[in-house]
Amino acid sequence: LFLIETMAAVEEEQEDLYGDLDNNEIPILPAAKRIKSSASISSLEKKLEKLQKRLLEVTKENEALKRNMGTLYRTAQSELRRKDNEILSLQQQLDEKNGLTT
Repeated sequence: LFLIETMAAVEEEQEDLYGDLDNNEIPILPAAKRIKSSASISSLEKKLEKLQKRLLEVTKENEALKRNMGTLYRTAQSELRRKDNEILSLQQQLDEKNGLTT
């Protein structure tokens, strides 16, 4: 008997706890609000599409700039080595003319 009373009490508590969820009615917005919401959603979707397209453009541009920067850096290093070698060569020629061969 105690078990039956306890189970009945638990069922009552569950009904109270979930009682408001049994309502199957879905609130329906007035037509004007639905149209406004639909237009707002459409506008936001267009903005999102534009932003995604711009992000793709900026990402591609960023990748190209990184490649160009790397190429420029390697070119500058190569040019510095070439200039250093040219300076060494000219220094050796000058030393040879002055009789300071090493």
